[in-house]
Amino acid sequence: MTRKRALTAVLFPLVLSSSSALGQVLPFFTNTAQTVGFESNAFRTFSRVLVRNQLQIEGQEVPDPEDRRVLVFAQVFAVPLRITSDTVITLAAPIFHKELAFNDSAAARRELSGRGFGDLTFSVKRRFYQNDFLGGGVQAAFLGGLKLPTGDSDQLDDQGNLLPRSLQLGSGSLDVPIGLTFTAFKGRVGFTSDFLYQFNNESDGFRFGDQTKVNLAVGYRVSPREYSSFQDKVLNAYLELNTSVAKQAVLNGQDLLNTGGTTVFLTPGIQWVLSPRFLVEAAFQIPVVQDLNGSQLAFAPTANAGIRILF
Repeated sequence: MTRKRALTAVLFPLVLSSSSALGQVLPFFTNTAQTVGFESNAFRTFSRVLVRNQLQIEGQEVPDPEDRRVLVFAQVFAVPLRITSDTVITLAAPIFHKELAFNDSAAARRELSGRGFGDLTFSVKRRFYQNDFLGGGVQAAFLGGLKLPTGDSDQLDDQGNLLPRSLQLGSGSLDVPIGLTFTAFKGRVGFTSDFLYQFNNESDGFRFGDQTKVNLAVGYRVSPREYSSFQDKVLNAYLELNTSVAKQAVLNGQDLLNTGGTTVFLTPGIQWVLSPRFLVEAAFQIPVVQDLNGSQLAFAPTANAGIRILF
């Protein structure tokens, strides 16, 4: 075998494996263990519209005398940067518009709102396992970070009263998320899961309950059937299961009964990689479990759409 053929024999599987990795689905909400492609040295932004409008008491739907409706629009900006082949740091910042509409004691319709930048999140992904093979691979990574209290947590309404906690732009506390993520892919199919636990701290006597998130995602490359080069336009479909379990919030040492609980969303989505450096994506979150503590407004289906750009 000539030296050129030997080099080709060594490099071809690696190039094909790398191409396959870049052609895999990147779920909307589930963290992956990958540190290449759109998972590093990229700019990502997405819009999210969240509505809560159905009153529940201990998990049972009931009429709401105040006819409350919460609307949250979030525009999230994220920049993942690859520090080493196994390490990616990400800075993420949201811009919020939050509003609460309700009927007051005189049956007049009122509205409270807050808008501006939310809390900045700094996160680190450190891959500790990688086993790539022809057309696929298995990877795992640690996740960690800090959520910084950059968002305003003392906004007032037009009468000079503090807005409810749900309408504030930030938590006012320094919070710490840690976790793990696992990714496996072969050919046109990919599987990703993650586990994240966020330790929340106190601010002005108030502390949001710690939160556990567990996400599962399965992706399928719809086209092309055979991924052959970085220039291929790729259409991906995926399905996620996004679970969040939040403990009750605490105010001055006392648990707040109408806070916390478990939510599970079923999230179908599509992703279109239009070029090696640009993709568009959209996902629709459907609440399938809402086991909320006490009296709370339940979630309606949630729309999400965004883009990612490599630089």
